[in-house]
Amino acid sequence: MASSSDGAFRNFRINLEKLDVARQFDLWGFDYDTNQSFSDSADQLVNALRRQELGDCSIHFIGHSMGGLVARMAVLRHNLPNVQRLITLATPNHGA
Repeated sequence: MASSSDGAFRNFRINLEKLDVARQFDLWGFDYDTNQSFSDSADQLVNALRRQELGDCSIHFIGHSMGGLVARMAVLRHNLPNVQRLITLATPNHGA
């Protein structure tokens, strides 16, 4: 998750898709407005997940920077039993 899944993380996603392990996962990005609250972004993330109708598929979040905080907020605020992992990269866990 990042504020621009087609921008900053385009190459990250392309590189993940080249890995054999990536064939086990469906990869998608989530864009959010960096000017809105984390809770609003987290709610939008959860709504986007629910629209995917994932059934009992496992969910693994990889969030960069503020995207890690949005993913964490989504997990903490909502009942997401399918979430197996939350990986954050360069996330300001203790403030910026």
